[in-house]
Amino acid sequence: MEHKTTIDKYDGELKELARDIADLRYDALSDFFKELENCIRFDSTKDWNVGRSQLSNSLHDTALKLWYVSDNFRYMWEVLCKNKMKGENDGT
Repeated sequence: MEHKTTIDKYDGELKELARDIADLRYDALSDFFKELENCIRFDSTKDWNVGRSQLSNSLHDTALKLWYVSDNFRYMWEVLCKNKMKGENDGT
């Protein structure tokens, strides 16, 4: 697997990508970080299976932190924002 420094499908700078992601609604941010968690957790398992235990453990720790971030965004959406945004952004 090649580890890239840019994203082929995105022609902006990483700073712009970060801003575009941060501008998502909190439920979408929660979903994004959950998907990222799943990818990192998968990579952790692959590295564990080929004997890279330190890298695997670090990736696993990162996945746990991403789970926490996803959970926080889900809380912000469900408890703090969802009811205040009725009718906005596709009516949900």
